[in-house]
Amino acid sequence: MTVESDATGSNPMSETNCGEADDDMNENPTNCVQFVLMLKALLTLQFQHEVARKPTPRNASEKHGEEQFPVFLDAALEYCNDPKRSIGLKDGVRTWLSDPDRKVGPIAFAKALNSVLLDFHEEEQEDCDFIYVCDDGEGIEPQESSSVGMPGIADLTLGHLHELLPENEHLSLAQWVAATTQRGWLDDAMKGSLKRNEDFWNNVSHYWVPRRSMIHLRGALNRLDEGYEAVRVLHFPGASSEASLKPASCAGNDSDPPPLSGEAEAASDSIPLGKRMREESSGDICGTKRQKVEPETFEESLSAESQCGLYAAQILRSQWSRTHAITVLLKDESLSLRWYDAQGCIATFPIDVVTQLPLLVVLILVLKRKRCGKDAQGLGDFKLENEVDGSHLRYSLTDVVCSRSKMFGRRRVTASARVVGNFAAIGRQSTESDTNRASTPEEELFFKLSWREESCENEGSVIRTARDRAAKYLGANAGDVLKHVPDIKRYEDYPQFSTRHIREHLGLGIEGARVPSVLLSERLMPLEDVAPDEFPARIWEIIRCHYLLWQLGVAHGDISLWNLMVRSSADGATHFAVLNDFDLAAIMEPGDESPSPKAGFEKMGTKPFMAVDLLMHNNNNPKRLYAHDLEAMIWCMLWFLEPHPEWTHGPMEAVGRDKIATSFLLAPNDPSDWAIDNDAEDLWTAVIDILKVWITSRPVTVKMAEPAAQCLTNHDHLLLFNAHMPYPTRPEKEEWDLGWMRWNLKVPHP
Repeated sequence: MTVESDATGSNPMSETNCGEADDDMNENPTNCVQFVLMLKALLTLQFQHEVARKPTPRNASEKHGEEQFPVFLDAALEYCNDPKRSIGLKDGVRTWLSDPDRKVGPIAFAKALNSVLLDFHEEEQEDCDFIYVCDDGEGIEPQESSSVGMPGIADLTLGHLHELLPENEHLSLAQWVAATTQRGWLDDAMKGSLKRNEDFWNNVSHYWVPRRSMIHLRGALNRLDEGYEAVRVLHFPGASSEASLKPASCAGNDSDPPPLSGEAEAASDSIPLGKRMREESSGDICGTKRQKVEPETFEESLSAESQCGLYAAQILRSQWSRTHAITVLLKDESLSLRWYDAQGCIATFPIDVVTQLPLLVVLILVLKRKRCGKDAQGLGDFKLENEVDGSHLRYSLTDVVCSRSKMFGRRRVTASARVVGNFAAIGRQSTESDTNRASTPEEELFFKLSWREESCENEGSVIRTARDRAAKYLGANAGDVLKHVPDIKRYEDYPQFSTRHIREHLGLGIEGARVPSVLLSERLMPLEDVAPDEFPARIWEIIRCHYLLWQLGVAHGDISLWNLMVRSSADGATHFAVLNDFDLAAIMEPGDESPSPKAGFEKMGTKPFMAVDLLMHNNNNPKRLYAHDLEAMIWCMLWFLEPHPEWTHGPMEAVGRDKIATSFLLAPNDPSDWAIDNDAEDLWTAVIDILKVWITSRPVTVKMAEPAAQCLTNHDHLLLFNAHMPYPTRPEKEEWDLGWMRWNLKVPHP
């Protein structure tokens, strides 16, 4: 799997819009919740995915989590209070907190986690057995700028280890655990075949991030040998129970989630371990003092929050069907959990692994159960099959491309799909004006998975509406829409994987919840690939289609060169331009001037092509107009002739100012090198003339022009294009071609 741009127009940079900022970590605040509440939510989700396997009333699902958590806690308390059973865990925690060797601590903690897995091992679940392996971060191949280079702890299944190291296939779980402490041959394996293997991240379901800033002398860790009681482990001063404490919101920046009042404070003493050490430290021989550990390398100076985010990004990118990633942050004795999905990050307030050791055990057991479930690696059960006309069809994916820069937001995944068997278009009816071309078993199709906001329209539904309205209102001219929108084979939402579910269970707001949507369509070629002399005819086809769609009540909302495509006729002799990618579109009433106010729609778009008005006045929520999309066509034409990659980055307003400045600097008689080399000087002149007139006369750019520009109609805007780049009239459609720029649909609203 790659993370580069694909050849279908779904360029990863097209995800850069006002609603989905460039900096995921800064623009998606981290919600903070209580640790126990998160454990219950994970149990609830596991019940929904594995036990219920169908929509279940929320109360019934949450009841399962409430009932199961005490069972897990009782088992953890029994384990921690048994000196023989828990000696491995406690010794590992001691070594982690007290050993000055940076490499010894993480290995010891991994061994401690494995001792819990061994104790709670169930033979009937051997197929999903896994161990925790300490990874020093040196051999993992970095993906782009996401090199971490810090020690971590990964969960690896025995099945995966057997594939990588078949000579050790005979080893039992206990022998594999023992091998984690005999680092010789395992180190070689990790630095060799395992860490170079591209499946490394594919097989990780969650990742532990150990960070140490202090060394605890062993005298301070005697609390591990005292008995644990539920009331003390779950005691939170100032609240009757953890559940009664309201989740807070904290910034997902370099700081860690602030501890809730008393959460990290142990029972009995009611003082955090670190605080007790500071109060008791006086240099005495009993050894309660902590020594500060200074970071030695650049990687070690990375904030814990950033490191967790980088590892989560590796996990999310590793498989196209990932729905979420989990990281566990261990900073000295403080342990917290992070959940990452398309909506953002949810972090828990930390617990103390010394005074609240049983909660660490519960976490391991919950993750163990999750590892053995269908949702083992956070993978969505997205169907690569479908029923069409009574035939059961399957298709496989190749050349999978993941969004290279997005951890949150749409997180688009694209791929080639090849179908075996007859495959007719789904979700629409064929018409005489349509492409009249069914897919063949050998045809390569286009697959897309994107996480759309639940408040937005389903892309397949939007295209179906466009087709239905075109057939209804355009009659013999419906082909001017039907030939120029995607031919959808299948579309489906997967609400069971919506990001709303975990937030509902945690009592968080669900505004902005995202649901995965799958789309299967014909494979198209980018408009960028056409010859310059063919470009004007193709761009006019898209301008015409887009105008008619707006009149029919379909606002695209994300015009970019990467969403402008070309379809070849069956014989390959004719090309039709296609307006692609409707996953940010809005459905209006036919004849409406602008979409009804909807959260975020007025801010959406692909930054390099967005209208200057939307870029400059983004915080004022300007009314979304047809002229905004039409202006985006101008920027598409300019990019075709002279790309401006600098517009993909930076604040919206800065990009808007730079685009205005560029429009004044460019000259019609001074074409770009590419235009000269490709005999496109005439096209350059036409595009620059259109751009200059637009920038100096439309209300979206110059305040002094607003009074006059308010009188301009959509027809006037189209005439500007026609004046400098004449519309190619078709002999067989001459009467329609002379009038479509004035066509509008007025449908009386009920």
